[in-house]
Amino acid sequence: MRRNDTARWLLAPVAAMLLALAACGGGDDENAILPTMASFTVTTPLIDPVVYLQKNAGDTTDTDNVVVVDVMLRHGAGVTFSAFTLEMSFTPGVVQVGQIDASTTPLGECGGSGPCPLICHDNLSPSDVDPANSTGTLLIGVGAQGCGTAATVTGTERLLTISFIGASVGESLLDLVDDPAPVITALGDCEILDAAGDRLPIPCVDGGAKITVAR
Repeated sequence: MRRNDTARWLLAPVAAMLLALAACGGGDDENAILPTMASFTVTTPLIDPVVYLQKNAGDTTDTDNVVVVDVMLRHGAGVTFSAFTLEMSFTPGVVQVGQIDASTTPLGECGGSGPCPLICHDNLSPSDVDPANSTGTLLIGVGAQGCGTAATVTGTERLLTISFIGASVGESLLDLVDDPAPVITALGDCEILDAAGDRLPIPCVDGGAKITVAR
């Protein structure tokens, strides 16, 4: 089973359970709750270099309520970096973040073992001080420790994958927060960083990415 198929297999029972709970006590057919379907649209930026969003190739249907999105890095000339951060705003009443797959980042595997594992953090857990699915702001950081090696990307490569679950009918923009300041901001921000922690001149462009949840 492919990794993205596995993510969908894990998320589908959760979505089904939520739907079943919502339907409990339903009346006649006229009031029956129909299943939700989530679709994703985005305009891919043509600039280079850039961090952008695209629909995961393994997400081939718009008839369920799961949308799988890849965060991509394009750099035709090639870039070497030691960390990256992501700040994404969304509408938590419409969609919820179901899963973050950072197992195959250019820097290596988040959660991996070895003498110099990556430093990885996100605010997906409900126990986080500012949980993403409550605040509508997803923060992710991935970085090599001092003993780790940097990554070089020439062309286009996936940074990580995020799975969203439709929570209610409506629309949610996926806004990549991109502060042009040359240093890391206290709010997180979307940045590609060198070994010194300095921001590299690579913009993050969300392309008007939007998830639409309908019945």
